[in-house]
Amino acid sequence: MSSRRATEGSWPAWLRVVLSCDRQSFTVKDVLDAAWFRGALDKPLARVLEAHACEQQAATLDQEPDQETLQSMSEEFRYHRDLLTAEETETWLASRDLTEDDFGSFFLRAYWLEKQAPRPAPVILPYPEIPAELLDLLRVDLMLSGDFDSLAEAASWRAVALRQSDSTLDAAPERARFFDRTGLSEAGLTAALGQIERDAGWFEECLRMEAAFGRLSALWLNQAERARALASRRHGLTRLQIESLLAPSRDAAQEAVLCLRENQASMEELAQACGSHREQRDLFLEDFAPDLQQLFVCAQPGEVLNLPEDDSGFLVCRILAKHDPDLTDADVSSRIDQKLLEDRFSELTRDRVQWVQPAARPHE
Repeated sequence: MSSRRATEGSWPAWLRVVLSCDRQSFTVKDVLDAAWFRGALDKPLARVLEAHACEQQAATLDQEPDQETLQSMSEEFRYHRDLLTAEETETWLASRDLTEDDFGSFFLRAYWLEKQAPRPAPVILPYPEIPAELLDLLRVDLMLSGDFDSLAEAASWRAVALRQSDSTLDAAPERARFFDRTGLSEAGLTAALGQIERDAGWFEECLRMEAAFGRLSALWLNQAERARALASRRHGLTRLQIESLLAPSRDAAQEAVLCLRENQASMEELAQACGSHREQRDLFLEDFAPDLQQLFVCAQPGEVLNLPEDDSGFLVCRILAKHDPDLTDADVSSRIDQKLLEDRFSELTRDRVQWVQPAARPHE
């Protein structure tokens, strides 16, 4: 990474080793560069650029965030990671080369990304062209959102897959997919590799790793395996379409339930009366907390539920539709495939990949 792309303070953070495979070490930079090659940084990068643009617009307009909301976001983050004290939070951050300023600015960007309206159009930049300031915002966002762990896991899978392969790998299809996905020319590739301080040898290894990963995936993701996996997850992969509102009090929630059950008002009308808004979502049963799953598995389309109070308030929802899982459903198939790969690669990497704390192995 050149000095143009990294500030002096962020340099050690990018060179931190997060995992090793058969004695080959992978740094934060290795993980992110490989993710760029795979196209896995497109969404996180777009999110960071948009959030940054929203934050800048808020500053230009002299807008002030709601401090209680920011505090609530911070507390929820700490709660889910068992960071009970300020000292524990500081240690957690420091172990990931993050500062308290990084922590606070992460929630501020998330706040303005949600609240800013209309949202400004962000300047879209490809990963190799990101200036140092935005590049480090991407690192911070990935670390605090938890997305970095998934990117690191994906890198470990491909490293092991390459070591399992033989010399007959055909990387030509992966090369074609890369150029099609990025829109780069051969000359553009040379320039992009130079911007991230990589060479043709690194690019060729990425192609071979992707080809090896694709070969193993094709071997494991057959219809028989998918059918067996679906049978074991049929309950959790039941798809629900629901509409909901957030009531300000228990009494308001109970009144809304009564009105809905007697068809006295629509969810939209009741949401407006509660000073809330109607949401419609498409979810899988496994997306709900375990204590709520039983409520939904027994409910039928049209049924109205008054859910137990949680941190967000009193949620009232109605089931619009309920569908049994089917492998022809792209979302179902994607979840099945991801779990099959997780199980297979977990076994394959168990004795070959060592995770360096605090980049703990995902899913453990």
